[in-house]
Amino acid sequence: MQLLLESLRQTVTQCENDFNTVTHELNSLREGNINISSRGGHPVVYNASTAEKEGKRCRRRITVRDEARIDRMIRKEYLKSLVRIRGAELEIMKAAVKKLSTLKDEEQLMGEVVRRFGALGTQRVENACLAPAGDPLSIDSLAEPWDAQPFEQSGYRPEGKRMRTSRGLYVRSKSELLIAELLYRCGIPFRYEQVLHVGSAAVVPDFTIRRHDGKIFYWEHMGLISDPAYFDRQLQKLRLYYSAGIRPWRDLIVSFDGDDGTIDVRKAENLIKIDLIAY
Repeated sequence: MQLLLESLRQTVTQCENDFNTVTHELNSLREGNINISSRGGHPVVYNASTAEKEGKRCRRRITVRDEARIDRMIRKEYLKSLVRIRGAELEIMKAAVKKLSTLKDEEQLMGEVVRRFGALGTQRVENACLAPAGDPLSIDSLAEPWDAQPFEQSGYRPEGKRMRTSRGLYVRSKSELLIAELLYRCGIPFRYEQVLHVGSAAVVPDFTIRRHDGKIFYWEHMGLISDPAYFDRQLQKLRLYYSAGIRPWRDLIVSFDGDDGTIDVRKAENLIKIDLIAY
């Protein structure tokens, strides 16, 4: 819902810019409309306008050799219709944004259902809401969910986990916080910093993700890539993934901070849609 609203708001802004641009050009053109008649089989062009003092309509003939002026007046007729169309588009888009803003999004709706049936267990209610229509819940689905089951979590620098998600999980950065919230919103279960053993070595993905079809993905978010030492450590980590048969764009999602030190939310959403939802 929020993505749709944001997209519509951007469309409204574009419609307003288009409307203002066309209106400004129309207002800059001289008064009057173009009229065409025929005399002796040849076109005769007039500039029809309202006299300033008497308020009467009058026509002034324009020589057909004045092509630039005639073209401007033809353009003016086109712009008058275009202004009406752009204005109608703008009103429709504004009305759509206003209407959608009053609707509940998926997260709000989920919260209402959880509050209503919370006595049955929050996770059970959420699982029931996310189950595909016509697909009855199995006994396994009512058991402890995968992301809530015990797992080996990294003990590295627990004091570095200072960002708290909406569900009480502590992570290390604002970008990881954003990724976690996006996964929550999409109903995709994950484990944070689960230890993955690769031969005699161990690697700790930021997120271990279980897609709804059971496939496991790993998500690495790289922050300080401008730091050569940090970047070298990340490359070593990618080599460990590769040695375990885990490939980027197949089993491994890799994202980066931008120049401002934060992750691009649209890119993160697209990664989730492409790799974790649209399969």
